Amino acid sequence: YYVFAITGGDETYLGCHTKTSLNEQAADSDRVTLWKTGSETATTCDGPGPPPPFSCAADAGVLTWDDAGATEYYVFAITGGNETYLGGHTTTSLNVIGADSYRVSHWLSGETVATCDGPGAPGPFSCAAADGVLTWDDAGASEYYVFATSGGNDTYLGGHTTTSLAVPDADSYRVSHWLSGETVATCDGPGAPPPFRCSVSGTTLTWDDAGADAYYIFSYTNGVETYLGGHTTTSLEVTPADSYRATHWKTGSETVADCSP
Repeated sequence: YYVFAITGGDETYLGCHTKTSLNEQAADSDRVTLWKTGSETATTCDGPGPPPPFSCAADAGVLTWDDAGATEYYVFAITGGNETYLGGHTTTSLNVIGADSYRVSHWLSGETVATCDGPGAPGPFSCAAADGVLTWDDAGASEYYVFATSGGNDTYLGGHTTTSLAVPDADSYRVSHWLSGETVATCDGPGAPPPFRCSVSGTTLTWDDAGADAYYIFSYTNGVETYLGGHTTTSLEVTPADSYRATHWKTGSETVADCSP
């Protein structure tokens, strides 16, 4: 059975069905056809009237739309004629970036679309570093991903829900979020961090203060590694060995210093 909903003279195809009932969509009338005998047989019946309009509205960074009973709503932000897909959603509201306008659609019975004005294009997303602290704009994202770059090498500093972070020295920094596709901010840093070094004099091993929470110390004799523990200071009394290693994980990756008596 082939089912159509008719409103204002416009037909919406509601699909082909093998049963004899279907949840009704609001419409002026409905038509059901079949082809049992090789020719079309049709019946029409009155409906409750046209469905209410499907609309949306944006205010204070939140887009809302009517509950049409659909299982999913598809949301787009439009700025300068360029569309950004904001995903499929089962709710009737969404935190959104600034845009010229928005479009929400569903497919409860064919595509139904609502459009509404937005506040305009979003402002630039930027970051800045000063006195060992990196800050960035609050874009309304749930998480921001931070990188430090020195000598062309990236160090990932993690995902963060705040808009500031104590960071190691670097040539530059990059912050990104995925509120609606990847948005990236870059800013200069003070330069690459100084090298991390250690030295041994007599029975005292010392290493640079890199600002790490802990330093992990190893000694090596005849190729055998001995772990000397994690330490919050920058020196340690050690027994004689062929060489020593000091490491820390301040930037999320291991930084290593090797030294010998």
